[in-house]
Amino acid sequence: MPVFRLPLDRINWLTSSFLIGTLALTLTAVPLYLWFFGVNWFQVVVFFAMLT
Repeated sequence: MPVFRLPLDRINWLTSSFLIGTLALTLTAVPLYLWFFGVNWFQVVVFFAMLT
């Protein structure tokens, strides 16, 4: 008897696939963008402005 059982019939697959796809895109596209284009001072300033 499994301890952890997912209620597969109650999962909203459209929303879940969107969220999982967003995570996959973030983990692949962001490092690729940074590798090819880098970061300039404006992006750093906007990041810290949005962080506060």
